[in-house]
Amino acid sequence: MAEQDVLKMVATDAAKEAIKMIREEERKDKKKRAFQNTNLLLEHYLELKEFCNNVVYESAYAIDVEQSKLYEIIDQVTGEEISVRSLKRSKEVTLIMLNHVDTALNCLYKKCKNDSNSDMMTKYKIIHLLHLDPLMQKLNWSERIVQVAIRLNCSESTVRRWRTEMVNKLGIYLYGVEGLNLLL
Repeated sequence: MAEQDVLKMVATDAAKEAIKMIREEERKDKKKRAFQNTNLLLEHYLELKEFCNNVVYESAYAIDVEQSKLYEIIDQVTGEEISVRSLKRSKEVTLIMLNHVDTALNCLYKKCKNDSNSDMMTKYKIIHLLHLDPLMQKLNWSERIVQVAIRLNCSESTVRRWRTEMVNKLGIYLYGVEGLNLLL
């Protein structure tokens, strides 16, 4: 075999290995991103609900036609209409995502309820208590972990481990195939 052929084979093998490593890193990044996004949605779930219930993007006052024309001119000059549209869009997107989260949580709840493993409902309760219970939200994170451990009669490390397991499962319901990468 010629030296050039050997060099080509070595270069080809090196390129294949580099591509394989890059794909593995991308897979790990997707896994990490899906887990982090699921965490963020859970951590801010109640705040996002509150945002949707309290965001104001319409005037509470009746506006006559002349005032309306004046506001249109002001909007064109100041760009305030853009922020009003942005608020409205933000609320719509947040509501869609929260509906999706609610559906995913409901699917996870049903799966846990129907599972023959008696710990599955306890694991779901951990998600509920840590992230969805308004009273628990008043505590800082470490206090919540302690309270949940006491309430469910298990260790703090078990609470953390089961929470991670449930966040991974919830990621599947939230992100489909992308969520499956959490378990691969």
